[in-house]
Amino acid sequence: MKKILIFLFSLSLISLSACSSTKKVELTLSSPVEGAKLETTQLHMAGSISDQDISYFFYQIEDGHSFVGSGKIVIDEGRFDETVEFNTPSNGNGTVNFYLDEDRNGSFDEEIDTEKVLHSVSVSFDESIVQR
Repeated sequence: MKKILIFLFSLSLISLSACSSTKKVELTLSSPVEGAKLETTQLHMAGSISDQDISYFFYQIEDGHSFVGSGKIVIDEGRFDETVEFNTPSNGNGTVNFYLDEDRNGSFDEEIDTEKVLHSVSVSFDESIVQR
């Protein structure tokens, strides 16, 4: 009986240490910066990610009414630098949200992959590109 209790206690310690060893992934952006004003329907995204094992992540651009763009950003040696196109916004304020591939299937699944926001940046759209 004593051996069983020691075994169960050891097993619980191993499980606890495995749970606490999961590292938090951090996305660092050099572009876009918080509050950036977008004057075209192109968005430059650049920066780095803390986990070198992650080879891509997803993004969604919203204008407060709907999603005007989404896609996949490929990471090269922990860094990314890409310009993407998005649809004409219908509002002057927007948000760019970044997500990991939670189900690890390679494609963006709005229900699963958007449960945890990796990073979020508020942007504004210049009135010259807003179509109300």
